[in-house]
Amino acid sequence: MGKLDGFDYIKPNDIEEACKIMAQEGKSIKPFAGGTDLMVQMRAGKIKPELLMDIKGLRLDKIQYLPENKISIGALSTINSIIESELIRSKFPFIIEAAEEMASVQIRNRGTVGGNLCNAAPSADLAQPILATGGIAKVVGENGSREMDLDDFFIGPGKTALSSKEILTEIILDELPEYSGTAYIRLKRNAMDLALAGVATVVTIDEEGKCISAKIVLGAVGPTPIIAEEAANSLIETKLDKLAIEKAASIAEDLSKPIDDVRTNAWYRKKAVKNLTIKALELANRRAAEQLNANTKGGQTI
Repeated sequence: MGKLDGFDYIKPNDIEEACKIMAQEGKSIKPFAGGTDLMVQMRAGKIKPELLMDIKGLRLDKIQYLPENKISIGALSTINSIIESELIRSKFPFIIEAAEEMASVQIRNRGTVGGNLCNAAPSADLAQPILATGGIAKVVGENGSREMDLDDFFIGPGKTALSSKEILTEIILDELPEYSGTAYIRLKRNAMDLALAGVATVVTIDEEGKCISAKIVLGAVGPTPIIAEEAANSLIETKLDKLAIEKAASIAEDLSKPIDDVRTNAWYRKKAVKNLTIKALELANRRAAEQLNANTKGGQTI
């Protein structure tokens, strides 16, 4: 294990105090909750904050239904609290699938949704399904709060659109339309390894089984999660048959921008994208069709 350089520690009582501290300390401060990524980076010498700000007590851990068919996930919600949430399981099952793939039970008890997103690792599992749902990120700083589209949140490896004086407080997702199916599938070397590649998909079909909207997000094959809009758009007005799905998967493969690293080669990741996209789209379509069939009996809607 590496050696941690000296640093100071502070624990604010509320979000207002936290924002004031952030404004005063600027880039020398690092907020943390679970610390599962932060401590690894500090031991490796990748970051050397002068001050650690413990934000676990800021009560940003609620998962709740909001008006206008929206669901709020507090930034300090632990990964296991996501897995245990019946609301998330019923509305966004592929977020559960991603969360269950992450690390060990012990890490999931400490790690938070906000930490996973703000760490901005290209392989972050939660980023892909959360991006695939659309929605917004709410952040707060000394000058108040603001909202940003999740599509704009990631700007590079380890970098987000947050300023050094802002804190992510919650993610607000739009409930998916009727007859929507989701899926998250990833490739990994072993049970607790980071993803070599991952794909999250959402498809929505009409009463005839034709695709009316779709979202495909690729992970670990670019500097940020890749929203494969061209691939998703190719599915619109199709019945999501084998030909349509393989066409979309080929487009997704072309859009991927993987690199070689110690865990695998770029060419392998690129080939994996196509196969993962096919599997994820097939599963999402099957789940959407199951919803449609469950609401239909004898040709009559019930």
